[in-house]
Amino acid sequence: EARTELEQTQQRLLSEAITAIETHASEVDGLEITDSAPESGAALGSGDGNAILETLALDSTQAIVDGTEFDEFASS
Repeated sequence: EARTELEQTQQRLLSEAITAIETHASEVDGLEITDSAPESGAALGSGDGNAILETLALDSTQAIVDGTEFDEFASS
C-alpha cells in the first residue's frame, strides 16, 4: 500500500511539473512545448535558445536534453 501511495505521489508531481513547464511556455515568447509525457515528466520543446535555457530556473525543470532523447525519457 505504501508503494502504491508513493507511485501515485510521484505521478502527481511529474504531472504538476509538466503543467508548470507548459504554463511557463505559454507565457514566454519564443518557447513552445510540442509534446509531453506527464507520466514520465518529459516535455519536448522548441524555440529560442535563451527561452529554452530560462526554463532551467523553474523548480519543475531538472534537465534539458537533446530532442532525440525525448522518446527514451517519455517511455521510461
